[in-house]
Amino acid sequence: MDVFNGSGITAGVLRQATGSGGSIQINVTDTIQLSGFRPGFINDGSLLVENFQSAITPATVGKGFGGSLEISTKNLIVSDYATIAAATVGIGAAGNMNIVVDNLYLKDGGILTNSSGAIVGGELWLATGDGGHITVTAKENIVISGRNPFNPSSITSNTFLSGQGGNLDIQANRLILTDGGTIAANSLGIGNAGNIHIYANQLSLTNGGEITSAAAQAIGGSITVFAMDLLYLRDAQLTTSVHGGKGNGGNITIENPSLVVLDQSQIIAQAEEGQGGNIRLVANNFLKTPDSLISASSRLGLDGEIVINSPDKTVSSSLLILPTAFTDVSGLLPRPCEAITLAEYLKRSSFKVNRLAGSSLLSPFDLKPSHPIVSTLNTFISVQPTSSKPPKTGSTQSLALLTGCHQ
Repeated sequence: MDVFNGSGITAGVLRQATGSGGSIQINVTDTIQLSGFRPGFINDGSLLVENFQSAITPATVGKGFGGSLEISTKNLIVSDYATIAAATVGIGAAGNMNIVVDNLYLKDGGILTNSSGAIVGGELWLATGDGGHITVTAKENIVISGRNPFNPSSITSNTFLSGQGGNLDIQANRLILTDGGTIAANSLGIGNAGNIHIYANQLSLTNGGEITSAAAQAIGGSITVFAMDLLYLRDAQLTTSVHGGKGNGGNITIENPSLVVLDQSQIIAQAEEGQGGNIRLVANNFLKTPDSLISASSRLGLDGEIVINSPDKTVSSSLLILPTAFTDVSGLLPRPCEAITLAEYLKRSSFKVNRLAGSSLLSPFDLKPSHPIVSTLNTFISVQPTSSKPPKTGSTQSLALLTGCHQ
């Protein structure tokens, strides 16, 4: 099933409507792919949208509640501005979204959102209704990567005014966020941010990947991560923050992974005037580079509490610093096979074995010295003139012997 170039499946509630929107349920055995947008304007008398992106959406623009969305498929691919949304851009609350897949790929700005407010045609549409909840269950992989000029690839349940942000529940075997890929439950208004729950065997955030629940003036949402095998952050962030007002920062809980690695990354639960959020990390092994940060601070209020129940291993103390100078190995190498002078030959070291009568003959594979040869490449023996006449110009000959060595 393909939804390309600004095509859409919708069951929305229009601006002046008061009734609730219908629900959308899609079951596909193979792959659903959404990509691209439609350049220009779309005007149906109620909405004026520019560059409408490909979408599946039971969103509400009016007073009525938005309908729910259920998608079941093997592979779901959302890319290049495309959106799957059960959001609200009006007064009514958004419906809930339930996604069940083998693999989910969000790339180049592809979005799953159930926010109070949304980005439509590259523009932000505000709302006062509450955002809905998102549940994503992937049998294998969820990969969120890249961005477009307007937004990163993401799973979001944000709120921009007074509406409450919805919660995010995400479950996968492997969850990968890279190149700016984001999972967010933020509040840019006075509504509280939603909470994020993640269940995965392996969770990897690299190259700007981010899981965040932040609030501008309200209470920040909490982030809970259950990663059985690995939680790996490299140049990435796991944050709950309140940037203004007296709201408390959300808590961060990381439960029982076999290994946690922080490499140039941050785990932050901070606040402005309220109390910083608490951070609790339980892991069998915990590796942190010196340039990584774990913070539960408040600029004007009380700091939160950080509890790490794991052996704290600093990677730098276990690294072996290799010498930068090169070793001159010329003196360690054996002398290559080459011609030697008569003087060198006469003064050579030797080991001689006399074969006794009745002993076995030499093996044909034994090394034997070669016959003497005459070389004119180098002058090793001076030839003195026997008369008063000067010697003729030319190269002098030297006796050289080839040894029976190997190269």
